[in-house]
Amino acid sequence: MGYTNILLVRDDAIRDAKSSNEVRKKLETEIGAGVIKVCLHPDYEPTEAGNLRIRDAALLNHGNGLSWVEEVHSSERGVYAWMGNCLRSIADLSDEELAVIKEMVDQQTSSRISKA
Repeated sequence: MGYTNILLVRDDAIRDAKSSNEVRKKLETEIGAGVIKVCLHPDYEPTEAGNLRIRDAALLNHGNGLSWVEEVHSSERGVYAWMGNCLRSIADLSDEELAVIKEMVDQQTSSRISKA
């Protein structure tokens, strides 16, 4: 059984990739190195609650151009929502955020039913 890593690459971190082959090659190298660092060899920072995994890697001048979302064993499942400008596990959301998701699902469900 392997592991699955969900990563986000922010578009503003890679938008200059088309400007030149030199920039594109440098980004390709940094993205590859960032994936390896975040997924396989992460750094940790000390906090009051213990060591916290650093979930971001810099791409060129973007400090968090690549971000690790979650690492799950391939037999596990998770549900995520884009809330508060980031992708988060629904287990980490507040009751108010979950209510927003429920309302969105209800709207989509009623829209789908009315089309049938």
